[in-house]
Amino acid sequence: MGKKSIFSDIISSALGKKGVNYATVVGDVMIGSYEIENLKNIMDDITSATTLTSISEYREQKATMPTITHMMTMVRADLLNKDMAITIKEKRKIYPIALSEVEKYFYSYGKDLTPLRYNFFQTSSTGSTPFMNFKGVWSTSEAREATKAWAFSMQGAPSTQTIAFPNHRYGGFDVLCADATGMLYLISEKGSIYWKKKLPTAVSSPFVVADLYNNKKYQMAFYAGNTFYVIDRNGNAVTDKEKIVAAKKLSTTTPKAKISSTNEVQVQKNGSAITVKTPQSPVSTAVYSPSFDVLLYSVKNGKIYACDTKGTAVGGFPLPAAQYYTAENFAKNGKMGVVTTSTSGSVTMYRLPKTK
Repeated sequence: MGKKSIFSDIISSALGKKGVNYATVVGDVMIGSYEIENLKNIMDDITSATTLTSISEYREQKATMPTITHMMTMVRADLLNKDMAITIKEKRKIYPIALSEVEKYFYSYGKDLTPLRYNFFQTSSTGSTPFMNFKGVWSTSEAREATKAWAFSMQGAPSTQTIAFPNHRYGGFDVLCADATGMLYLISEKGSIYWKKKLPTAVSSPFVVADLYNNKKYQMAFYAGNTFYVIDRNGNAVTDKEKIVAAKKLSTTTPKAKISSTNEVQVQKNGSAITVKTPQSPVSTAVYSPSFDVLLYSVKNGKIYACDTKGTAVGGFPLPAAQYYTAENFAKNGKMGVVTTSTSGSVTMYRLPKTK
Protein backbone atom coordinates (compact mmCIF):
# COMPACT_ATOMS: atom_id res chain seq x y z
CA MET A 1 0.00 0.00 0.00
CA GLY A 2 3.02 2.27 0.29
CA LYS A 3 2.65 5.32 2.51
CA LYS A 4 0.23 4.85 5.41
CA SER A 5 -3.04 6.62 4.71
CA ILE A 6 -6.73 6.49 5.65
CA PHE A 7 -7.15 4.08 2.72
CA SER A 8 -4.49 1.65 3.94
CA ASP A 9 -6.02 1.91 7.41
CA ILE A 10 -9.42 0.92 6.03
CA ILE A 11 -7.95 -2.09 4.22
CA SER A 12 -6.05 -3.18 7.33
CA SER A 13 -9.16 -2.78 9.48
CA ALA A 14 -11.21 -4.76 6.98
CA LEU A 15 -8.88 -7.71 7.43
CA GLY A 16 -9.54 -7.73 11.15
CA LYS A 17 -7.07 -8.06 13.99
CA LYS A 18 -6.51 -11.75 13.34
CA GLY A 19 -5.80 -11.33 9.65
CA VAL A 20 -7.05 -13.69 6.94
CA ASN A 21 -6.61 -17.43 7.39
CA TYR A 22 -9.15 -18.46 4.76
CA ALA A 23 -10.01 -16.91 1.40
CA THR A 24 -11.85 -17.84 -1.76
CA VAL A 25 -13.26 -16.30 -4.92
CA VAL A 26 -16.94 -16.46 -5.80
CA GLY A 27 -17.69 -15.02 -9.23
CA ASP A 28 -15.75 -11.76 -9.43
CA VAL A 29 -15.63 -11.25 -5.67
CA MET A 30 -12.76 -12.15 -3.39
CA ILE A 31 -13.76 -12.91 0.18
CA GLY A 32 -11.59 -13.51 3.21
CA SER A 33 -11.96 -14.26 6.90
CA TYR A 34 -9.91 -15.53 9.82
CA GLU A 35 -12.63 -18.12 10.59
CA ILE A 36 -13.93 -20.73 8.17
CA GLU A 37 -17.50 -20.36 9.48
CA ASN A 38 -17.51 -16.63 8.72
CA LEU A 39 -16.24 -17.40 5.23
CA LYS A 40 -19.08 -19.87 4.72
CA ASN A 41 -21.60 -17.26 5.90
CA ILE A 42 -20.28 -14.74 3.41
CA MET A 43 -20.42 -17.32 0.62
CA ASP A 44 -24.02 -18.08 1.59
CA ASP A 45 -24.82 -14.38 1.28
CA ILE A 46 -23.49 -14.34 -2.28
CA THR A 47 -24.98 -17.63 -3.48
CA SER A 48 -28.39 -17.28 -1.80
CA ALA A 49 -31.44 -15.37 -3.07
CA THR A 50 -29.81 -12.01 -2.41
CA THR A 51 -26.86 -12.17 -4.80
CA LEU A 52 -24.35 -9.45 -5.51
CA THR A 53 -26.03 -8.66 -8.82
CA SER A 54 -29.26 -7.95 -6.92
CA ILE A 55 -27.53 -5.26 -4.86
CA SER A 56 -28.21 -2.02 -6.70
CA GLU A 57 -25.11 -0.24 -5.39
CA TYR A 58 -22.89 -3.07 -6.67
CA ARG A 59 -24.45 -2.95 -10.15
CA GLU A 60 -24.25 0.83 -10.32
CA GLN A 61 -20.63 1.03 -9.20
CA LYS A 62 -19.47 -1.71 -11.51
CA ALA A 63 -21.30 -0.17 -14.48
CA THR A 64 -19.76 3.27 -13.93
CA MET A 65 -16.15 2.25 -13.25
CA PRO A 66 -14.02 3.90 -15.96
CA THR A 67 -11.30 1.26 -15.88
CA ILE A 68 -11.23 -2.49 -16.40
CA THR A 69 -12.38 -4.16 -13.21
CA HIS A 70 -10.42 -7.31 -12.43
CA MET A 71 -11.84 -7.93 -8.99
CA MET A 72 -14.32 -6.52 -6.53
CA THR A 73 -13.26 -7.24 -2.97
CA MET A 74 -16.19 -7.47 -0.57
CA VAL A 75 -16.02 -6.97 3.18
CA ARG A 76 -18.97 -7.84 5.39
CA ALA A 77 -19.71 -4.51 7.05
CA ASP A 78 -21.43 -6.01 10.08
CA LEU A 79 -18.39 -8.17 10.89
CA LEU A 80 -16.06 -5.22 10.30
CA ASN A 81 -18.13 -2.97 12.55
CA LYS A 82 -18.06 -5.56 15.33
CA ASP A 83 -14.26 -5.94 15.17
CA MET A 84 -13.83 -2.18 14.92
CA ALA A 85 -16.00 -1.53 17.98
CA ILE A 86 -13.94 -3.97 20.06
CA THR A 87 -10.67 -2.42 18.88
CA ILE A 88 -11.86 1.12 19.64
CA LYS A 89 -13.05 0.13 23.09
CA GLU A 90 -9.69 -1.48 23.91
CA LYS A 91 -7.68 1.46 22.58
CA ARG A 92 -9.74 4.09 24.38
CA LYS A 93 -9.06 2.37 27.71
CA ILE A 94 -5.31 2.70 27.15
CA TYR A 95 -4.80 5.86 25.12
CA PRO A 96 -7.83 7.58 23.47
CA ILE A 97 -5.68 9.81 21.28
CA ALA A 98 -4.20 6.74 19.55
CA LEU A 99 -7.35 6.14 17.50
CA SER A 100 -6.75 6.12 13.74
CA GLU A 101 -8.78 8.32 11.41
CA VAL A 102 -11.05 5.42 10.48
CA GLU A 103 -11.53 4.44 14.12
CA LYS A 104 -12.40 8.03 15.02
CA TYR A 105 -14.99 8.01 12.26
CA PHE A 106 -16.45 4.73 13.50
CA TYR A 107 -16.48 6.03 17.06
CA SER A 108 -18.47 9.10 15.98
CA TYR A 109 -20.82 7.48 13.48
CA GLY A 110 -20.82 3.81 14.51
CA LYS A 111 -24.54 3.73 15.30
CA ASP A 112 -25.34 4.83 11.74
CA LEU A 113 -23.12 2.07 10.35
CA THR A 114 -24.62 -0.74 12.43
CA PRO A 115 -27.25 -1.87 9.86
CA LEU A 116 -24.87 -1.68 6.89
CA ARG A 117 -24.01 -4.87 5.11
CA TYR A 118 -21.26 -4.67 2.51
CA ASN A 119 -18.21 -2.61 1.66
CA PHE A 120 -16.48 -2.97 -1.71
CA PHE A 121 -12.92 -2.41 -2.90
CA GLN A 122 -11.96 -2.35 -6.58
CA THR A 123 -8.81 -3.79 -8.11
CA SER A 124 -8.38 -2.27 -11.55
CA SER A 125 -5.76 -1.42 -14.15
CA THR A 126 -5.13 1.31 -16.64
CA GLY A 127 -2.97 -0.07 -19.40
CA SER A 128 -0.36 -2.18 -17.61
CA THR A 129 -0.38 -0.23 -14.33
CA PRO A 130 -2.42 -1.94 -11.60
CA PHE A 131 -3.90 -0.01 -8.72
CA MET A 132 -6.45 -0.42 -5.98
CA ASN A 133 -9.39 1.91 -5.55
CA PHE A 134 -11.58 2.14 -2.46
CA LYS A 135 -15.17 2.63 -3.64
CA GLY A 136 -16.69 3.00 -0.19
CA VAL A 137 -19.97 1.43 -1.28
CA TRP A 138 -22.21 0.39 1.60
CA SER A 139 -25.36 -1.51 0.68
CA THR A 140 -28.36 -0.90 2.93
CA SER A 141 -31.06 -1.37 0.31
CA GLU A 142 -31.02 -5.16 0.34
CA ALA A 143 -32.41 -6.76 3.48
CA ARG A 144 -30.94 -9.93 4.90
CA GLU A 145 -32.51 -13.28 4.23
CA ALA A 146 -34.59 -15.03 6.87
CA THR A 147 -32.64 -17.08 9.39
CA LYS A 148 -33.98 -20.46 10.42
CA ALA A 149 -33.85 -20.33 14.23
CA TRP A 150 -35.22 -23.76 15.09
CA ALA A 151 -37.55 -26.55 13.98
CA PHE A 152 -39.69 -29.01 15.93
CA SER A 153 -41.62 -32.04 14.67
CA MET A 154 -45.00 -32.78 16.19
CA GLN A 155 -46.15 -36.39 16.39
CA GLY A 156 -48.67 -35.85 13.62
CA ALA A 157 -50.14 -33.39 11.16
CA PRO A 158 -51.48 -30.10 12.59
CA SER A 159 -55.10 -30.24 13.75
CA THR A 160 -55.54 -26.46 14.01
CA GLN A 161 -53.64 -23.26 13.29
CA THR A 162 -50.45 -22.64 15.27
CA ILE A 163 -50.60 -19.32 17.13
CA ALA A 164 -48.40 -16.88 19.06
CA PHE A 165 -49.33 -17.24 22.74
CA PRO A 166 -48.50 -14.31 25.11
CA ASN A 167 -45.82 -14.87 27.72
CA HIS A 168 -46.57 -12.59 30.68
CA ARG A 169 -43.14 -13.17 32.21
CA TYR A 170 -41.20 -11.15 29.64
CA GLY A 171 -43.91 -9.65 27.42
CA GLY A 172 -43.05 -11.65 24.31
CA PHE A 173 -44.76 -14.68 22.80
CA ASP A 174 -44.49 -18.46 22.87
CA VAL A 175 -45.74 -20.91 20.23
CA LEU A 176 -48.94 -22.90 20.82
CA CYS A 177 -49.67 -25.81 18.46
CA ALA A 178 -51.57 -29.11 18.33
CA ASP A 179 -51.49 -32.23 16.18
CA ALA A 180 -53.92 -34.88 14.92
CA THR A 181 -52.81 -37.42 17.54
CA GLY A 182 -54.27 -35.24 20.32
CA MET A 183 -50.96 -33.76 21.48
CA LEU A 184 -50.89 -30.13 22.58
CA TYR A 185 -47.56 -28.24 22.75
CA LEU A 186 -46.33 -24.98 24.21
CA ILE A 187 -42.90 -24.04 22.84
CA SER A 188 -40.70 -21.10 23.81
CA GLU A 189 -39.61 -18.59 21.19
CA LYS A 190 -36.15 -20.18 21.43
CA GLY A 191 -37.52 -23.61 20.50
CA SER A 192 -37.52 -25.36 23.89
CA ILE A 193 -40.67 -27.26 24.90
CA TYR A 194 -42.35 -25.96 28.06
CA TRP A 195 -44.75 -28.88 28.07
CA LYS A 196 -46.82 -31.21 25.92
CA LYS A 197 -50.21 -32.57 26.91
CA LYS A 198 -52.09 -35.57 25.53
CA LEU A 199 -55.83 -35.08 24.96
CA PRO A 200 -58.35 -37.90 24.28
CA THR A 201 -59.27 -36.19 21.00
CA ALA A 202 -57.38 -33.81 18.71
CA VAL A 203 -58.04 -30.07 19.00
CA SER A 204 -60.85 -29.33 16.54
CA SER A 205 -61.28 -25.56 16.79
CA PRO A 206 -59.06 -22.49 16.57
CA PHE A 207 -57.35 -21.48 19.81
CA VAL A 208 -58.81 -18.53 21.72
CA VAL A 209 -56.42 -16.55 23.93
CA ALA A 210 -58.14 -15.31 27.09
CA ASP A 211 -57.24 -13.25 30.15
CA LEU A 212 -60.04 -14.59 32.35
CA TYR A 213 -58.61 -13.23 35.60
CA ASN A 214 -57.73 -9.79 34.21
CA ASN A 215 -54.15 -10.12 35.44
CA LYS A 216 -52.38 -10.48 32.06
CA LYS A 217 -51.73 -14.16 32.77
CA TYR A 218 -53.30 -15.79 29.76
CA GLN A 219 -55.30 -18.96 29.22
CA MET A 220 -56.03 -20.97 26.09
CA ALA A 221 -59.58 -22.06 25.24
CA PHE A 222 -60.56 -24.56 22.54
CA TYR A 223 -62.68 -27.56 21.59
CA ALA A 224 -61.35 -31.08 21.15
CA GLY A 225 -64.24 -32.95 19.61
CA ASN A 226 -67.31 -32.06 21.71
CA THR A 227 -65.28 -31.25 24.84
CA PHE A 228 -64.48 -27.64 25.73
CA TYR A 229 -61.12 -26.99 27.42
CA VAL A 230 -59.65 -24.02 29.24
CA ILE A 231 -55.98 -24.44 30.16
CA ASP A 232 -53.49 -22.04 31.73
CA ARG A 233 -50.00 -21.49 30.34
CA ASN A 234 -48.60 -24.16 32.68
CA GLY A 235 -50.80 -26.80 31.04
CA ASN A 236 -53.20 -27.07 33.98
CA ALA A 237 -56.98 -27.15 33.52
CA VAL A 238 -58.98 -24.14 34.73
CA THR A 239 -61.72 -25.54 37.00
CA ASP A 240 -63.54 -22.33 37.98
CA LYS A 241 -67.02 -22.81 36.42
CA GLU A 242 -67.62 -19.07 36.03
CA LYS A 243 -64.37 -18.68 34.13
CA ILE A 244 -65.22 -21.61 31.87
CA VAL A 245 -68.64 -20.11 31.07
CA ALA A 246 -66.96 -16.76 30.33
CA ALA A 247 -64.42 -18.47 28.05
CA LYS A 248 -67.20 -20.18 26.07
CA LYS A 249 -68.64 -16.77 25.23
CA LEU A 250 -65.38 -15.66 23.68
CA SER A 251 -64.94 -16.00 19.95
CA THR A 252 -61.91 -16.36 17.75
CA THR A 253 -60.48 -13.16 16.32
CA THR A 254 -62.05 -12.14 13.02
CA PRO A 255 -59.50 -12.59 10.22
CA LYS A 256 -57.87 -9.26 9.40
CA ALA A 257 -57.03 -10.33 5.84
CA LYS A 258 -59.48 -11.50 3.20
CA ILE A 259 -58.52 -12.40 -0.37
CA SER A 260 -60.58 -10.39 -2.87
CA SER A 261 -58.81 -11.30 -6.15
CA THR A 262 -55.76 -13.15 -7.43
CA ASN A 263 -53.43 -10.34 -6.31
CA GLU A 264 -55.58 -8.26 -3.96
CA VAL A 265 -56.22 -8.70 -0.24
CA GLN A 266 -58.62 -6.70 1.93
CA VAL A 267 -56.87 -5.80 5.19
CA GLN A 268 -58.58 -4.50 8.32
CA LYS A 269 -56.29 -1.78 9.63
CA ASN A 270 -57.23 0.60 12.44
CA GLY A 271 -60.92 -0.18 11.94
CA SER A 272 -60.88 0.50 8.19
CA ALA A 273 -60.64 -1.83 5.21
CA ILE A 274 -57.83 -1.18 2.74
CA THR A 275 -56.91 -3.06 -0.42
CA VAL A 276 -53.35 -4.35 -0.71
CA LYS A 277 -52.01 -5.40 -4.10
CA THR A 278 -49.48 -8.18 -3.67
CA PRO A 279 -46.28 -8.33 -5.76
CA GLN A 280 -46.80 -12.08 -6.33
CA SER A 281 -49.93 -13.95 -7.42
CA PRO A 282 -52.18 -15.85 -7.36
CA VAL A 283 -52.67 -15.50 -3.62
CA SER A 284 -53.87 -18.66 -1.84
CA THR A 285 -53.89 -17.63 1.85
CA ALA A 286 -53.16 -14.39 3.69
CA VAL A 287 -52.46 -13.25 7.28
CA TYR A 288 -52.11 -9.65 8.45
CA SER A 289 -49.65 -8.80 11.25
CA PRO A 290 -50.67 -5.55 13.01
CA SER A 291 -47.47 -5.61 15.05
CA PHE A 292 -45.41 -4.95 11.92
CA ASP A 293 -48.12 -3.62 9.59
CA VAL A 294 -47.23 -6.42 7.19
CA LEU A 295 -49.32 -8.76 5.06
CA LEU A 296 -48.02 -12.31 4.80
CA TYR A 297 -49.45 -14.43 2.00
CA SER A 298 -48.84 -17.69 0.19
CA VAL A 299 -49.13 -18.21 -3.55
CA LYS A 300 -50.06 -21.19 -5.68
CA ASN A 301 -46.67 -22.90 -5.27
CA GLY A 302 -47.06 -22.64 -1.48
CA LYS A 303 -44.17 -20.25 -0.82
CA ILE A 304 -44.80 -17.49 1.72
CA TYR A 305 -44.16 -13.84 0.84
CA ALA A 306 -44.76 -10.55 2.63
CA CYS A 307 -45.42 -6.93 1.72
CA ASP A 308 -46.40 -3.79 3.56
CA THR A 309 -49.86 -2.29 3.18
CA LYS A 310 -48.62 -0.19 0.24
CA GLY A 311 -47.73 -3.36 -1.64
CA THR A 312 -43.95 -3.03 -1.24
CA ALA A 313 -42.20 -6.38 -0.84
CA VAL A 314 -40.61 -7.10 2.54
CA GLY A 315 -37.03 -8.41 2.54
CA GLY A 316 -36.19 -11.89 3.77
CA PHE A 317 -38.93 -13.71 1.86
CA PRO A 318 -40.02 -16.09 0.42
CA LEU A 319 -40.19 -18.74 3.12
CA PRO A 320 -40.79 -22.43 2.34
CA ALA A 321 -44.36 -23.61 1.80
CA ALA A 322 -46.43 -24.28 4.92
CA GLN A 323 -50.05 -25.00 5.87
CA TYR A 324 -50.12 -22.36 8.63
CA TYR A 325 -47.98 -19.33 9.44
CA THR A 326 -48.06 -16.40 11.82
CA ALA A 327 -45.80 -13.40 12.47
CA GLU A 328 -45.16 -11.68 15.79
CA ASN A 329 -42.56 -9.88 17.90
CA PHE A 330 -41.81 -13.19 19.64
CA ALA A 331 -38.56 -12.23 21.38
CA LYS A 332 -39.75 -8.70 22.23
CA ASN A 333 -36.70 -7.26 20.44
CA GLY A 334 -38.60 -5.37 17.75
CA LYS A 335 -37.73 -7.95 15.08
CA MET A 336 -40.20 -10.11 13.23
CA GLY A 337 -40.39 -13.81 13.91
CA VAL A 338 -42.44 -16.04 11.62
CA VAL A 339 -43.59 -19.48 12.73
CA THR A 340 -44.68 -21.88 10.01
CA THR A 341 -46.36 -25.28 10.35
CA SER A 342 -46.12 -27.78 7.49
CA THR A 343 -48.78 -30.29 6.51
CA SER A 344 -46.65 -33.05 8.10
CA GLY A 345 -46.45 -31.24 11.47
CA SER A 346 -43.04 -29.57 11.29
CA VAL A 347 -43.05 -26.28 13.23
CA THR A 348 -40.29 -23.85 12.23
CA MET A 349 -39.26 -20.44 13.55
CA TYR A 350 -37.66 -17.93 11.17
CA ARG A 351 -36.02 -14.66 12.25
CA LEU A 352 -36.40 -11.83 9.77
CA PRO A 353 -34.76 -8.43 9.29
CA LYS A 354 -38.09 -6.59 9.43
CA THR A 355 -38.34 -4.36 12.52
CA LYS A 356 -41.19 -2.50 14.16
